[in-house]
Amino acid sequence: MNKPSLRFTSTISQLDVLFRKGLKTKNRVLRELFFSSIIVKLHDQWNYRSRQIVRESYGKSEGKMMKDLRQLWSTKRHMDYTWEPDWHITTNTIRAAELLNVTGLPQIQNALGAVTYIDDVRWTRNAIVHNIPQSFFKFKNMALNKYHLKNISPFEIILQTNPKTGNTVYQDWCDELSIALTNAKSF
Repeated sequence: MNKPSLRFTSTISQLDVLFRKGLKTKNRVLRELFFSSIIVKLHDQWNYRSRQIVRESYGKSEGKMMKDLRQLWSTKRHMDYTWEPDWHITTNTIRAAELLNVTGLPQIQNALGAVTYIDDVRWTRNAIVHNIPQSFFKFKNMALNKYHLKNISPFEIILQTNPKTGNTVYQDWCDELSIALTNAKSF
């Protein structure tokens, strides 16, 4: 297993502990805090570990990787020194890997290209963090269209059963993202 995958798996284990604590908590405010923090952390870890997969496959320093990406990303405009791709969007991560011509590119393309739940995590996280109508609109559409859930709070979605798999939404999200990172690169 590669380092980003191992670290992601370790984070999932910690989130599982929080998930179980949240299930036992009767206080609605505490439950919301537990489950919201799980969703935010899951999203942020996916973002960070996707970035790590590309950097480790590139084999050069983070600074060199970002400098090269800023030069390669757009031929029409100069990318500012603070710019970097939205790593949580799998097409951006794959594009970065392609532009940098990383080793193991086919594994990265196949593994990350198969991810189907990251937008669900993203829309849920955005509804929690940004708390604006546009974020809630995307979350509510996703919850209804993918999970057949109406009028659900963003933090509660991870407790629901995915009608396609019979697992909790949380379990499906964690499993898919873990498998993708594991398959993204063989070191």
